[in-house]
Amino acid sequence: MELTPEQFASLKRVLSEPAAKAAALVPVPAEKIEALFGKIEALVRRQAASFGTNRLLFRYVPGQSAGQVLDDRSLRGLIAAQTMIVTVGDDGTFSGAATGTISLPVAVALSEAHQCVYLLCSAGVVCVFAAGKVIAEIGSTPPPIQGRSDWERSWRQLHESFDVHFENCIDREQGLRYWKDRKKRLLLAGPDGTEKIFHHNLFWWCNKFIKDALDVYADPLMPGQDKTDIIIVTEIGNIVIEVKWLGKNANNKRYTQIRIKEGIIQVAEYLEHNHRLMQGYLVIYDARPEDVHKKKCGYPATCRHSKCEEPVIYFLRSEAPSEVARRVAAEVHA
Repeated sequence: MELTPEQFASLKRVLSEPAAKAAALVPVPAEKIEALFGKIEALVRRQAASFGTNRLLFRYVPGQSAGQVLDDRSLRGLIAAQTMIVTVGDDGTFSGAATGTISLPVAVALSEAHQCVYLLCSAGVVCVFAAGKVIAEIGSTPPPIQGRSDWERSWRQLHESFDVHFENCIDREQGLRYWKDRKKRLLLAGPDGTEKIFHHNLFWWCNKFIKDALDVYADPLMPGQDKTDIIIVTEIGNIVIEVKWLGKNANNKRYTQIRIKEGIIQVAEYLEHNHRLMQGYLVIYDARPEDVHKKKCGYPATCRHSKCEEPVIYFLRSEAPSEVARRVAAEVHA
């Protein structure tokens, strides 16, 4: 049955509001979660400059209150003291803080193990985790700008949306830094790994610009399988998006052509074993030299599932337009 616009809007509000999504996964009223989210978001926005490259991980423990006041001063103190894991209660006060390694995979694992809501905070952004899922991102929108209605697409135009995302956010690092050394074509490793650099930005894009998605999840659990990268929930079924990269990163990790085949097989496994998935995509960001990219992007066609689209492979250009012009001119002159 096709939903009316009013029914769709109501269902989207219920499914996509961060507090409602968290309340569906942990036994806490949405009103309490919403109040906590609002307080932490306001603090993080005001103190964005204090974070620098640091991050804080807040663990929400229901039923707990009467701790220390969490305000601008105490937030700056927590950051300065490198006490990066902070326990907060219903009233937004905090009862404890500890040092620890903070990363997206760590937050996913902790939220899954403890069945708690976690909030990973960086400069101006709050990423929300519950039950092993990235369920929302609150706060500042990544570059280039907000409010671009011309970038909105339907989930039925997902490949086109990927193209718009690449052209406006990824190509030549317009909205996302990923090169450690452009001349050597060496990718950043990042605190969460190279793949997460691209994955997180694409998740944000889908969450904001797929206009008829009921919900978007990152790293949701698939029964009996690995965690997938992105799930888009539509009114007629779900779409899985797997993100990979090719080339070499700052940790000397290298992926070659066989990574394409591995990604195709991985998506096929998801589609084969989860009946709720109606479509699959493999999106690859290629940092290999251009000649390798042009010659070695193939894969065995028999590996691709019937519900999986052709792999979407984007070449990461490391030359500025002026550098390209000089190189091309020199080649023509020669």
